[in-house]
Amino acid sequence: MRNLFLMAGFEFRAMRIYWFQLLIAGIVMPLALMVTILLAQSGSGERLPFLLTGFIASSIASTFLNILALRVVNIMQPDVLELYAALGFSRRDMVASFAIFYSMFLLPQTIVASVLALHWAGNPGMVAFPVAIVGCALFMGVLAITLGLRVRNYFHAMGIFPCLSWAMIMLSPAYYPMSSLPVALQALMWLNPLTHCLNIAHHYIGCPDNIPVSLSVLLLSVSFCFMAARMRASLLKTYILENI
Repeated sequence: MRNLFLMAGFEFRAMRIYWFQLLIAGIVMPLALMVTILLAQSGSGERLPFLLTGFIASSIASTFLNILALRVVNIMQPDVLELYAALGFSRRDMVASFAIFYSMFLLPQTIVASVLALHWAGNPGMVAFPVAIVGCALFMGVLAITLGLRVRNYFHAMGIFPCLSWAMIMLSPAYYPMSSLPVALQALMWLNPLTHCLNIAHHYIGCPDNIPVSLSVLLLSVSFCFMAARMRASLLKTYILENI
């Protein structure tokens, strides 16, 4: 546990030179998008719970896939890994501390959007909805770390992960209902894990279900266990300097 906080502090100090970019990309722009959603629906709050839930899920997906996954790829490069291993940090410590550090960027907009969504919802799940959001964050975090551990080339990752996050958000009911789409496209969206995260959150915020919630929970649970096992196996592989 001590190493986690030490590594998180080390990451904070290392990222200070990028504080302005992180502030704009991680906090200012998401909050500006949320304000735009609120202004667009100022005349009617009926769709706000749906849109704010989509905003939360898309923020989680974009932050973890565009920042956390790329950071994991970077840290697994031999020259970077040797530097951190020489400082006494294991790969598990590094990855866990990065997940904690970059999750902090999600807190401001997630808390504000969740409070507003619960306020505007007609029959909100005051406990179940936040639990669904936390579950979505855990799933997307494990997905981002697993992908980051699998992609070895950092320059390939810089092209793959932004496109992947864009595709996952666009092919999910984040800002539009599935019922308005052709059946073939709806079937394609079933393959998107973000769709199932949103389906569960929508259920507990009082929005209509697109897919049976029990099926979404089952699919995400199986996928989470599979990815967690792969992630654990990758992180338990000892790098030579970690034994010194």
